[in-house]
Amino acid sequence: MNALSSHATPRSGSRSESRFALQLELRQARLVAEALGLRPYVQVHGLIARLEVWAAQAGNAPFVLDQDELVLAVAALAELPYRRVHGLIGSLQGQLAALEGAA
Repeated sequence: MNALSSHATPRSGSRSESRFALQLELRQARLVAEALGLRPYVQVHGLIARLEVWAAQAGNAPFVLDQDELVLAVAALAELPYRRVHGLIGSLQGQLAALEGAA
């Protein structure tokens, strides 16, 4: 399964302009949580808490992030070794490219 659903869904009315619905596997969610855990607590505690709640609910529904949260998650993943995150980052890049093409 890809890290993202076939379409990240931008939605208006959030803290930042867009919202993205990500289809993560639980192991991918754990990787995101691990990466976020290496960042300062004040930056990530809310996002980690939401990710944990999502995972506890079986993680079948998309995990929705706003634009700022997506940027934070990608920046955190960039700090982990490439061999651990390249598949997730590649899927994310492809998804964002598809969004740009649809806009």
